Amino acid sequence: MFVNQPNSFNTWRLRVWRTNAHKKAGSWWPAWFEWLTTHSGKKVSARPLASLPYQSITAAPGRYVQQKNS
Repeated sequence: MFVNQPNSFNTWRLRVWRTNAHKKAGSWWPAWFEWLTTHSGKKVSARPLASLPYQSITAAPGRYVQQKNS
């Protein structure tokens, strides 16, 4: 069963969903990209990495990745 938000009684039952669901060929990414394009503002440059006020401590991937549990 798929559960909705609290106090919402519009729950889906898996069997009902599978019966009514329709398979679509292709990917949802092009539709998502089109939606983003129409709902977004102009592109802006990304901020420089490790910009003020926070400087990087170590190079990626970081010290914690290389630590071993004892």
